This record gives sequence, C-alpha cells and structure tokens, in this order.
Amino acid sequence: PKLEIGAQVKKGDVAAVVDGKPMLCRIDGCLRGLMQEGAVAFEGMKCGDVDPRGIPDNCTTASDKAIAVGGGVLEALAMLTDVFRG
Repeated sequence: PKLEIGAQVKKGDVAAVVDGKPMLCRIDGCLRGLMQEGAVAFEGMKCGDVDPRGIPDNCTTASDKAIAVGGGVLEALAMLTDVFRG
C-alpha cells in the first residue's frame, strides 16, 4: 500500500505496488478499501475501492449495501434457528 484509507485520490494515482507494478486508481474520490501487504493478488483482480463521493467519513462507516447484506444474514439465521417462535 502507498496510501491510507480515507486518502483523497485522483485518477492515475498509485494506491499500491504489486510485484513491482503500480496499482492505479481508476477514478477520483476517497480511498475506501485496499488490500494490505502480504495478500495474494493477480492482474485484473479488484484490490481496492474508491468512493467517488469523496467523503472521508464514509470510509469509517458501513455502506447501505453492507447493512442490507448483514440484515439479510441476520434474518436467515433467525429463521433457521426459530428465534422468532415462542
């Protein structure tokens, strides 16, 4: 990694270097996620995330999509364990 989560980036900025090759940001925004050193990566693999809204606070909170997925998992577990039945 060459940048920290929450960094403001521009298209073309180097976010990380993998096997000596720069991993470039494809859009302007705020760096929301980035695989860390030691992780296995291959060419073409998504290894980071840039939020085009550019709001650093969004990097430390769960996204709407993550909350929806978590709610679905919670609902499935509740149904499978009969937790709603008295």
